[in-house]
Amino acid sequence: KRKQKLRTCCDTLKSNANGTSRPFTTPRATTEERLPLKKKKGLKMMLCTVFVVGMCVSIAVISTVVADLHVLRRSLLCSQKDLLRYVPSSLMQVCEVNTLDVENATAKLENSPNATSLTTPKHNVSTLYWVHIEKTGTSFFNTLFFHFCPRATENSTDNLYPNMDVPLLKKYNPETFCDVHISNSKMGCPGCHHPYKATDDEGTHHFTMLRDPLERLRSAYSFNRHLSKLKDPNITFETYVNEPHIPDCQLKMILGHHCFDMVEPDSLNMSLALERISSPRFFFGDTGRWNESICLFHKWYGGSPRDFELLNNRPTKKRSSFFNDADYDFKETVFFNKAMTIFNERLKIANC
Repeated sequence: KRKQKLRTCCDTLKSNANGTSRPFTTPRATTEERLPLKKKKGLKMMLCTVFVVGMCVSIAVISTVVADLHVLRRSLLCSQKDLLRYVPSSLMQVCEVNTLDVENATAKLENSPNATSLTTPKHNVSTLYWVHIEKTGTSFFNTLFFHFCPRATENSTDNLYPNMDVPLLKKYNPETFCDVHISNSKMGCPGCHHPYKATDDEGTHHFTMLRDPLERLRSAYSFNRHLSKLKDPNITFETYVNEPHIPDCQLKMILGHHCFDMVEPDSLNMSLALERISSPRFFFGDTGRWNESICLFHKWYGGSPRDFELLNNRPTKKRSSFFNDADYDFKETVFFNKAMTIFNERLKIANC
């Protein structure tokens, strides 16, 4: 190569010396020199081909996914009652489904002449926490259990009545028959009267039934002077009500205390209790408005009320001689009245 370059330079100099101009030209590459260039061009062509094919495949996949999402969006709008419980919120955002549109579509379906028993499940529950306040609707656990443990009623509910409440947990192991974890059921009783327990887990939902405070105390008094420390079956109702640890049971349990705990009334934070029961992850009903409470439950969590849910299998024994008038002016009464305001608003929204 060096010799060839020298010859070219010499020829050019000679031409210039003779007065004839000869352009200086770069020597052509030999066949051996051109081979690496061909390889590089071939590699570039191959990479370009792979890139174009990849782009085509990606566009085809994206088009298919977008088409499927549009189909899913239409399905959600038309039959969201069955799907909304199972579709994650992230996918709802991808599909650009407006919650208000879904609710409007649901309302139109419910009001149509051909509408069936449609419901609006709004909550996904992974853990059930039953805040069972003493003498406040033990029968509500039947609704909770058979709704979240559907395998217990795969055949029929006709012969379930003897197995209500406590026997349910003995006959139907929650770990086998339930779709959710029942956090306080291992002691063999529904809820076991555990108070509210705060948690950051969004899948944990609290459930309870509230009751008119004076009516609840009458039921407790009728039930062998429930939790009385006087150990005297002949005490009057007024004496029972004014035992220091007896008042404010419902308010105490919502705040995390046991019903029978000695808690100074001034230390009971009513605002915190109202904030807790106002959470969308806290469902409560009123034993005095049982059918409305069952309706609200199914509006929130889906399904339709069944006959056994409207039964009170733990009725209070009516002994009117015990239920003399008593002065009951405690914070629990104010709490209950404010809770009923929240309850009424929920009923109105759910159309119960």
